[in-house]
Amino acid sequence: MSGDFRILRDLGFTPEIATELGHMCVAWAALEWRLFSLYHAMTDAPTAIARAAFYSHFSARDRLSLTLSTAHMVLRGSQKREAAFAALEKLAGKVRKTAAKRNSYIHNPWAMEPGKPETLSQFQLGGDDIHGRGKRVSQKDLSQLTDQIVSWTELVRGLEERILPLLPASLGKLDRTRAATLVFAPSRGRGR
Repeated sequence: MSGDFRILRDLGFTPEIATELGHMCVAWAALEWRLFSLYHAMTDAPTAIARAAFYSHFSARDRLSLTLSTAHMVLRGSQKREAAFAALEKLAGKVRKTAAKRNSYIHNPWAMEPGKPETLSQFQLGGDDIHGRGKRVSQKDLSQLTDQIVSWTELVRGLEERILPLLPASLGKLDRTRAATLVFAPSRGRGR
């Protein structure tokens, strides 16, 4: 990048980019909720316990790992269940790549030359330079990523519909004893 780029505090000069970024965030939340729904169905745990377990993981990578670990336990023992697990595992790899792109748009700083919205760029942080490498971002870039997230969400929904009928037989083979360990952080003023 050349020119005198300034880090932006908001995208007010490029409302179409801000809007598309918002669409991407909404689509991502729907994808994560769909993954939670699948995880919840596979665990057969009470909603509050399943929610606490799933959302205690803060990254998409960790939530996908949790979902895959659970799927690995409950989707074995038949060709249909193992095929469903293989499809979920393949989709999880695609979602991980999409998560990296999404994280870049969400966490890397935005910049532009003062008064020149057409120079809107994002710093790709990496390497030794504090400023990273600038990359122009268009509404189309964000729109394509949003469309990809929406398609992954639909594929997870389809997998959930495929997996749900397989679960009663799978869950029946698991040990039905349940235990939940709850850890409470000491609050200020208590026990001190």
